Amino acid sequence: MSVCRSCGAENPDTNKYCGACGSALDATEVLRREIDASVDRALAARVKDRAVVETQLANAVLEKLIGWAKTYGTILAVLIALAAFILARLGIDSYQSLKTKVDETSKTVEPKLAAARAAALKAEKDTNELQAELVKRRAQLDAIPQVVERLTALEKVTFENSPGVGADVTKFLQSSLDGFARYLDGIGFVKRNAVSVFVDATTTPYNAFFDPEAKRIIVGKQIARDPDAIYSVFAQYALGEGAGLGDQSSARGALVAGLTDYYPCSYRNDPKFGSIAAPLLGKKAGEGLRNLANQRRFPPVGQEMELHDLEETWGGAFWEMRGKTGQAVTDRLLLRAWQRAPSGGGYTPFGAAILAADQAEYGGAHVAVIRDVFARRGVRLP
Repeated sequence: MSVCRSCGAENPDTNKYCGACGSALDATEVLRREIDASVDRALAARVKDRAVVETQLANAVLEKLIGWAKTYGTILAVLIALAAFILARLGIDSYQSLKTKVDETSKTVEPKLAAARAAALKAEKDTNELQAELVKRRAQLDAIPQVVERLTALEKVTFENSPGVGADVTKFLQSSLDGFARYLDGIGFVKRNAVSVFVDATTTPYNAFFDPEAKRIIVGKQIARDPDAIYSVFAQYALGEGAGLGDQSSARGALVAGLTDYYPCSYRNDPKFGSIAAPLLGKKAGEGLRNLANQRRFPPVGQEMELHDLEETWGGAFWEMRGKTGQAVTDRLLLRAWQRAPSGGGYTPFGAAILAADQAEYGGAHVAVIRDVFARRGVRLP
């Protein structure tokens, strides 16, 4: 016999369910039913709790939205009331009144805005013009030192009225001499006495020279278009008046001629002297009257050398020095050597003066180069 766990009634062993209450007599089935019932109760409770939470959350959100609506509604109502009050004070009590007022204001304001825009454009134009004028004035101020420098360089040079010579030739010579005079001043040439320039169209049309007694630079009309002509004579004048500068019959004259060939060529950065005048004097075009890029050697002591060849030899030595020490160094060394050299024009004395100038100016930095240049040309310096 089986005893029912639910009501306690006895049942035959063949029964699966209690005849009294209908409960399952199999323990496994009973356990399954109890588990299902527990799961159903738990799910029901969970669903109930979730529904409660969702309801509470929805109520809270709704309350918050209602609160915000009230707050913003109040603010909006105040703003609307304030706007209505202001509009009423302005005499606007309807949309049509507002539109009329806006149109009237637009008609009043638009001309003023147009006038303001025009004034702004005019102010911008005036500003641009002032800026352009300021740039122009600054450029003029910046040019003042250059003008003063030009006046200083040529303050003692006058150009004579030259019969048979056009104003364009005089203007060309003035322009050419302007830059060359400033170049010499930059090297350190001393201030000069007053001198005049005369272009000769008759007696010496193919020559240029300096007359120390008359303090006059004379340039032949036919070679006046070659700037080397006036450069060379002006360099003679700048080195010092008199002292045989115009004497081409002595060793000193050849030395001076070498210097006055060198400085124009150094200024133009071209070793060919007198390239423009060369065809007028029987030379080939582009050949130059003299070429400082040469390897001429000085003659042995006691041996004579044609003075123009000697002049070109000096110029070649100076140009070679320039190539090895630089333009600024050689330009200055030659001037300082000239200022300290003895009155003669010997190769060794002037070479020694260059060495002494280098020692004084540059601490002897170029002594080896200078010795080598003279040695290559047959002169051993002390």
